[in-house]
Amino acid sequence: MNIARSTIKIFVSKAFTSVFGFLGLVIFARELGSYELGVFFLFQAILGMLAVPADFGLNVGVVKKLSEGQTDPSTVVTTAMSLKTIPLFILSVTILILRDYINTYIGGELALLLIIALVIQEFSKFFIQVLKGELRVGSSALPQLSRQVIFVLTSVCLLRYTNLDVIGLVIGLIVGIIFKLFWSFHKSTISLGYPSRQCAISLYSYSKYVLISKTGRYFFNWMDIVIIGVILSQSEVGVYEVSWRVTSLILVFTSAISTTIFPQLSEWHAEDALDRIETIIPESLAAVSFITIPAFFGVLALSSDILHIIFGTEYVEGSLVLTILIGGKIFQSFQDILARTLEGIDFPKQAAISNLCSISVNLILNIILIYKFGIIGAAFATISSYIVNLLILYYCLTNKVKLGMPSHRILVFVCSSLVMYFMLFQIKAKIEIQTPIILSSVIIFGAGIYFATTLLFPSTRRMILDYLDQLGISG
Repeated sequence: MNIARSTIKIFVSKAFTSVFGFLGLVIFARELGSYELGVFFLFQAILGMLAVPADFGLNVGVVKKLSEGQTDPSTVVTTAMSLKTIPLFILSVTILILRDYINTYIGGELALLLIIALVIQEFSKFFIQVLKGELRVGSSALPQLSRQVIFVLTSVCLLRYTNLDVIGLVIGLIVGIIFKLFWSFHKSTISLGYPSRQCAISLYSYSKYVLISKTGRYFFNWMDIVIIGVILSQSEVGVYEVSWRVTSLILVFTSAISTTIFPQLSEWHAEDALDRIETIIPESLAAVSFITIPAFFGVLALSSDILHIIFGTEYVEGSLVLTILIGGKIFQSFQDILARTLEGIDFPKQAAISNLCSISVNLILNIILIYKFGIIGAAFATISSYIVNLLILYYCLTNKVKLGMPSHRILVFVCSSLVMYFMLFQIKAKIEIQTPIILSSVIIFGAGIYFATTLLFPSTRRMILDYLDQLGISG
């Protein structure tokens, strides 16, 4: 598998997915306002949190077992599907019993739709993981994109031509997931077979640790929203989550890298190719730093302008939250690479321990800081948990492989970003940013300054040329 080529496929797909998602978010924010948008975000938060017990780590376990190639693929897929039905049934019954409490918390009659969304979401994600396990990571890109496109288009139509409001967004989400399910199932080349007790035990032995790691990833995404929904209001949920989703745009490329390297690391580990594993880690860390570091300095200069011009005045109160969260994405991108590396070289237990610690920090700090400082406290709690997770992952991984850090290139990216920030600061002093066109022009100008500055350094030029060479498009 060509990592660079697969990464680009995933990146392009995630980029278009994020663009559609961002456009949809802008429309939803302006059509519904922060309160109703907060209701939808709480629905998504519960759906995201329920994905952890619903999956039980099986999806990553399937990728691991399929990519190793030591068990019949049809047996792995069928066994995993059989295992998934158990937690899904239990969760569905639980939601039915607690539907009145769930509806009150969310702020709408959405519990029954939550069951439907949960079931189809889990099987659609399952078949995406099957494609990755076949080392066809690039083939998993289009179903992800199609889901987002269908979701946004359906939701916009329902908002414009019906009175469904938040329910329209939920229906659009479900329609998009159904489309993703059928597409990914059709793309998979593995036929169904018979479940195996031995395979079930093997999947469970690996997945029980991945469950904790996955819990960490989902809790990072949704814990703060869930607690904000308990302590504060739906409007503040809306403001916070809009800021969060703006920051998530920069993880498109970093997520593409961590998604792509996992099955490849698993294959190299099975081949005992330790030198290749030790080479790809610093290269991956440098690649994600190339994007996340300038993004932080750019948002530091333009956060209030971005929220005011794109989403509206009521979202400007999230400008400091946006700045804090974008800084956290630097640590999160590193954390994702190191966590996927540990899982790929068959040490999911260490990744799980790291996530347990960071989950505890996140939970405790969210409760304390949200109560005292509101949504700004939630942002600080999130970034603190990222740092804790990263430090523990780094310690665990250094005991397994020789872990090199691309310190020189990171310093180059910081210096180049400071040059960009200074130029943006000068522009803001002379030009009043009032329209999307002016804002876009300023952002593009800042990005151009950053890229031009980084290219002055040989190490950055080599990194880009090496990537182009792997893609087969270098001169």
